[in-house]
Amino acid sequence: MNSRLEDIKALFYFMVRLFRSKLIIYVVISRNQLEMHNLKTGQTIKLRSEVPFSTNRLLIANNMVAENLGKQIMNKICGRDLKLSPVFMIIHPLEVGFDDVSPVEKMIYNDFGTILGAREVIIEESLEKLNKESLVRIKDKYS
Repeated sequence: MNSRLEDIKALFYFMVRLFRSKLIIYVVISRNQLEMHNLKTGQTIKLRSEVPFSTNRLLIANNMVAENLGKQIMNKICGRDLKLSPVFMIIHPLEVGFDDVSPVEKMIYNDFGTILGAREVIIEESLEKLNKESLVRIKDKYS
């Protein structure tokens, strides 16, 4: 009986997401720190992990720690919109010395975004944080 109720609930959320606008989240990943911007509400949260998730070679080396921190921020920044809206995530690895993003790192960032609830993930590879104008253009392009 519980499984049937869960199936009905999942179907309900799926149907609601079909008609809701996308929730666009811009994520800046730096050494042991995540910063998330909800482009719909303008809210920003930046948290540093007490337990390191980065190493000298990877920004996300311990995915469990990074995912837990990411989920914590997503719940704060999105609230109930997280379940009711399709999430589109722009992940921007931004740290000195991490200029080129390898295919393996792209896979890690894509998995990270998907686990946090994103339906679509874009990896931003520019060397500077995106300004408000760039974020507005992205929001308009993908909304």
